[in-house]
Amino acid sequence: LLMNPYLPVGEIRFVLAWGRRWWDPRAPLVSLELQVLTPAGCRVQLGLPAGEEPNLGPDLNQVCDEEKKRERVEADDIDDGGPLTIALEKLMEGRYWVSVELKESQAGAVDEASMELPQCSRIMQENSISVTVFTHDGGSQRLIASRDGDIWSNGKCVWEVVAVDGKTMELH
Repeated sequence: LLMNPYLPVGEIRFVLAWGRRWWDPRAPLVSLELQVLTPAGCRVQLGLPAGEEPNLGPDLNQVCDEEKKRERVEADDIDDGGPLTIALEKLMEGRYWVSVELKESQAGAVDEASMELPQCSRIMQENSISVTVFTHDGGSQRLIASRDGDIWSNGKCVWEVVAVDGKTMELH
């Protein structure tokens, strides 16, 4: 995956990549969604299948409309397995929470001995799911589902990738 690592000051880019489809057209395609929850409580989402706009209520919808003026979703290949890219600019102070949701599979049972979700972990590991974060200073960090962050369930498998400080752009 080649992208210009240098972004304008105040901009950050999240790139979700997965699977073997780019070199093996017969490889299975898992349906994923890249999500960024902003400090104002708005959810920026992009994925397979395309996410529906949530109705958050009149007050929060107004805040989210303002947030959307600051977001830019870049060109993606959502028909053949990504990558999916969300770029945000003019970040506000507070935490941005980045996650990946597996849209088509149920999370399965929790392994009580390890307190993990083995089905989620297996699917994410088999599909080589990763998110690369690019910052305006030319820095980047690749986070891998089988190694970084936390996997939990909302009924579906969710990988809580990273939190980003909107003021300093530090990853947490």
